[in-house]
Amino acid sequence: MAPSTRGAHAAVLASEPKDIFSGEPLVYRIAPDGQDFLFYSLGPDRVDDGGKPSGNAGLGSSQGDMVFWPPEDIAQAG
Repeated sequence: MAPSTRGAHAAVLASEPKDIFSGEPLVYRIAPDGQDFLFYSLGPDRVDDGGKPSGNAGLGSSQGDMVFWPPEDIAQAG
C-alpha cells in the first residue's frame, strides 16, 4: 500500500528530496488504483506530465517526466 502522505520520507531521509529542474520537492502522488504511488521529477522541460515517463530517463528528452517509482518494468506489468 502506498504511503498516504508526502511526508512519509521522514522515516528514511533527513530532508525532502528536491527536483533539480524545478527546485521544488519531487512530485509524489497516489496512483489511481490507490495501491501504489508515483514519484517523479518534472524533467528538463519543467512541465508536470502527470508521471508519464520520458522514455529516456529524461536524458536528452524535452517531453515527459523522470519517473523514479514505479520502475518501468513494474509500470508495464500493471
